[in-house]
Amino acid sequence: MNFGMQYVHKPTRVHALQWLEFNEKGMIDWLKPIPFHALDPEDAEEAGYPKCTAELLVSANSVWVPIETGEWVLIDERGAYPCKDDVFRQSYSQVGPS
Repeated sequence: MNFGMQYVHKPTRVHALQWLEFNEKGMIDWLKPIPFHALDPEDAEEAGYPKCTAELLVSANSVWVPIETGEWVLIDERGAYPCKDDVFRQSYSQVGPS
């Protein structure tokens, strides 16, 4: 049975900022012109993701992606996207100042 080929992720340099709820203005300024906004708890509940506190427009597929507090937002040459805290800490090491 063929299980496909194996691949190794190429090194990717990213800029990253962690979403902590109190840093909405800083996140918006940092991401410009990429759309980002905090969510009201009622809106998150109604949208079906009650644990999420913000949304980010991921340009790769033009979809609003919900983000939980503590997740990281990464920017690379393709745009911005969220990354869970544990995945970020396992996958990335700081290489320079912010």
